[in-house]
Amino acid sequence: MKRNLHFAFLSILVMLFTVVLLVSASAAEYNLNVSSHTVNRGQTVDVKFDLSGDEVAGIIYDVKYDASALTPISFTYEGLHGTAVSNIQSPDFDPSVGEFTVVIYGTFSVGDATVTFDVADDAKVGSHTISVSVEDCVDKTNSNLVTTVSNGVITIVPDHILKVSSHTVPRGQSVDVDFYIEGLSNVAGITYDVKYDASVLTPILFTYNSNGNGGTGISDIQKPEFDPSAGEFTVVIFGTSRVGDATVTFEVAEDAEITSYPISVSIVE
Repeated sequence: MKRNLHFAFLSILVMLFTVVLLVSASAAEYNLNVSSHTVNRGQTVDVKFDLSGDEVAGIIYDVKYDASALTPISFTYEGLHGTAVSNIQSPDFDPSVGEFTVVIYGTFSVGDATVTFDVADDAKVGSHTISVSVEDCVDKTNSNLVTTVSNGVITIVPDHILKVSSHTVPRGQSVDVDFYIEGLSNVAGITYDVKYDASVLTPILFTYNSNGNGGTGISDIQKPEFDPSAGEFTVVIFGTSRVGDATVTFEVAEDAEITSYPISVSIVE
């Protein structure tokens, strides 16, 4: 009886050891990484779904995206081996649903995929996440593999960016602050509001710099009734093609506290 118990105990040890080995062997993690991009409205963007690990012989994953901003228009498989399909390729695929599936399979190591998205002309400026959930991931023996996911982010920025120059100046002096458009060469008109700390800064002069592009620039700084103590003014620039930039000269108060003073801008149109 004791020998039988001893044999049974040894058998259990062997089984436990085998289970531990199997769990340890399958604990290796593989990552599905989605690329991130910064784009303008109306552009296209190639988002790569990069799969790490040479042992992956098959994977199925679902992708969700913001259909109000992004439309998947093509699917490309980049692996040297295996086959990949997606319902993006189906004639009855509805991109407004905001979701699609990718299936990649083979006899050994499979590769990556790329999905091309159209960015809507009226897409909301900001970050739009492309999230992935893995349904299944296996090796060539059809054993499950542990897979982690790194979601991607499409950051949509305005078609043009209005930048304001920064300066370090002594108290009691004047400073020329430049307002310039960066990112597009076809801005034919722009209106923006500028706010500043009127206890420290006083706008005294507005200058339009055509840069050889023509156009006209005006500001309420130029009006006799302009009140600089309000801490705000408006700039309007218009033309028939690419317009220029503007410069506003500020006087710095002699009793200004030594610190930083932001000049903030909001685009009206």
